[in-house]
Order: sequence, then C-alpha cells, then structure tokens
Amino acid sequence: MKQLINNKNKYVKNILLLLCAAVLISACAYSPYDDNYYRSQNSPTHVGSISDHPELIDCEDASDQLLYRIYTGKGYDPIGHAAFTHDKSFMKDNLSELYEKAVEVKADIVTYTVRKVDTLHKKESHKVDLYEYRAIFWQKSEYTPRLGGECRSLTDEEATKYGVNGILVTAILPNGAGFKGDVRVGDIITYVNGQQMASLQIFRDAITKYSGKTVTVTVLRNGQSVDTVVKLDPVM
Repeated sequence: MKQLINNKNKYVKNILLLLCAAVLISACAYSPYDDNYYRSQNSPTHVGSISDHPELIDCEDASDQLLYRIYTGKGYDPIGHAAFTHDKSFMKDNLSELYEKAVEVKADIVTYTVRKVDTLHKKESHKVDLYEYRAIFWQKSEYTPRLGGECRSLTDEEATKYGVNGILVTAILPNGAGFKGDVRVGDIITYVNGQQMASLQIFRDAITKYSGKTVTVTVLRNGQSVDTVVKLDPVM
C-alpha cells in the first residue's frame, strides 16, 4: 500500500513538472510582434528592392494617421501592423523581436511607437504601468503615381467606418493631374471609369492603363459620392 502511494505521488509530481514545463515553453514562445501581427487590407505586391537589413524608426508618440501621411508621401506602402499592451518590462529598446518580424515579412522600414495608456493598482503600494506598443511595417514602392499625388489603401478600421472599399488620397501635388481635376486630400477614390477600386494594386493598374488619358474618378467626400474628370499624367 505504501509503495502504491509513493508511486501515485511520483506520478502527480511528474504531471506537475510537465505542466510547469509546458507553461514555461509557452511563455518563451510568446512573441508579441509576431502574435499580434496583421497584414494590411489589400496589401500591395512589393515592387521595389527588398532590404536585407530593415530599418527600425522610433516615432515616439506620433499617431498612425500622421505616420501614414509622412511615409506614403515618401513612397512607402503599409504592408502590416502590430499592436499590443504590455508593462514596462517590454520597453521600446527591446527591439530584437520587432526586427525579426520585419525580416520575416520583408519590410524595408518599421515605424514604432510606445505610449503609456494606464496604471493598474494591484495593491496600495504596488502599481503597474501599462504601455501600448504599436508598429507599422512598410515596403518601398518604385511606383510613380499618374494622379500627381500619394494614395494608400484604407485600413480595416477606416473601411468599416466609411462603409466602402477604396483608396485614400494622402497628398496632392500643386498643379498635378489630381489638383487640376479637383481631387482633394482626404478623398476616398472608389471608382475609376466605373471600375471599383477595391485594392491599391487595382488602382495602380487602372491609372497606368489610362496613363495620359482623361478618366472619370469617383470619390467619397464628406459622406457624398462625387464624380470628377481627371487627365492623368502620361508615363515618362
């Protein structure tokens, strides 16, 4: 009987050790930037040269909207993003996991931000500060827009908010084709010559197809659908 009890205790002990090991392995395997990565809606096909050493750019507390405006204006396409909440133990100087994810998805640059969002009071004398970690993964595009401006795909949140698929105009060059055709920053291009612009690649193909020609561009502006006539710049 005593031997049976000892065997049972050993069995329970082994099970507990296995469970502890499983928990430790699971904790070690957790990679916030990997587990919380989402590919951008209508993410474009990469057409530029892929960097072997992606650049990580600390953008402090800049908003996503500002970063989209800046980096699409520099000719980058957003291919994915990651966001999660963690305590101070995972501060922004711990970038190895972010770099590994950037290499995996073939990003040329990654913009990242860290901002304090809350404080948890577990006990009177024990507080835990929570931080929001955000990263946007970008690829360089060699594409030169015929519209005379910069555009990007809507994010999932924007598509839900506006109830459309389309291309957001983020910049218009003075005296360019879009400027002359009354296309404005903030417009969402939904159709070109009646073809729905469901992705950035479809938009690029359309304005390349009609390069140098006059097209009807339908945009969503202030909640209203507006048609405007644009003579696209020719291919140089």
